[in-house]
Amino acid sequence: WRTTNPAAASPTWTKVTAVGGSEVHVSAIVASATHPNVVYVGFTNGVIQVSTDGGKTFASIELLASLNHFVTGLSVDPANPQAIAASFSYEHTRNYGLGHPHVALYSYTTTPGSGTWSIISGNLPQSTSVSRVVYDNGALIAATDQGVYATGAPAGESTAWTRVGTEMPNVQVQDLDVEPDGLYAVTHGRGAWKLPSATAPPTVTKLKPNTGPVAGGTSVSITGANLTGATAVTFGSTAATSFKVNSATSITAISPAEAAGTVDVTVTTPNGTSAISTADHFKFAPTITGLSPNTGSKAGGTSVTVS
Repeated sequence: WRTTNPAAASPTWTKVTAVGGSEVHVSAIVASATHPNVVYVGFTNGVIQVSTDGGKTFASIELLASLNHFVTGLSVDPANPQAIAASFSYEHTRNYGLGHPHVALYSYTTTPGSGTWSIISGNLPQSTSVSRVVYDNGALIAATDQGVYATGAPAGESTAWTRVGTEMPNVQVQDLDVEPDGLYAVTHGRGAWKLPSATAPPTVTKLKPNTGPVAGGTSVSITGANLTGATAVTFGSTAATSFKVNSATSITAISPAEAAGTVDVTVTTPNGTSAISTADHFKFAPTITGLSPNTGSKAGGTSVTVS
């Protein structure tokens, strides 16, 4: 239901969704923090709908195959209003179903129903339900029946989740709230807990320029994500001569002297080291400083020393 006059003595409400019958209820709802007109709503039969006009109209997204069950939580990707993280349970809000996938990502580019799902349950405890998954500085945080788990690199069913908050009891976590000063977890019967904010490892997506002389000294602009707090920039196995962190997405580094060839440029922060990829390749090219002799017969055959 939607109202445009919530402050009135008798607000006027209009029904804006029509999913299922009397036994189907809304079980999750969330608005995008960066695009407030984008609203997602989940139902107890597994259906998820999205509105892009502030809740006036809704359209269904693609139904997740073999998982047409209770939607326990929804979160919108801060960087993309057409992408969400969703958590599910099996038939009832606290019924997990062994081996049942219960955390997934969805994104679309054209129409809501044309997107794709990626199940990212990974190594989450199988004997547990997930109440919600939220985005936190590039990481994903899951509220489970056995505490809080985080991942910085969703990789389908191979996603690796790590327990967050080592002193937190093994308790059912029902919701999460991400604030600038940390991550707050609300539990069932054990109060609310403040945990350190989970930040993903750095990534390198672009180098400019991506080639320079073996003598070093090239100023290289490194573009990526989660670069704040960088403690090292490395060209292959050699540390950069110097570097400056400009922002969470930009570093300027001076290339060191290195043998000719192509190396990976990596960034290290307290949260890890960037994974290598073709985007971080830097080529050290040999420099020619002289030719002796520098002339010869047009017939060829002159022996030339290159230095």
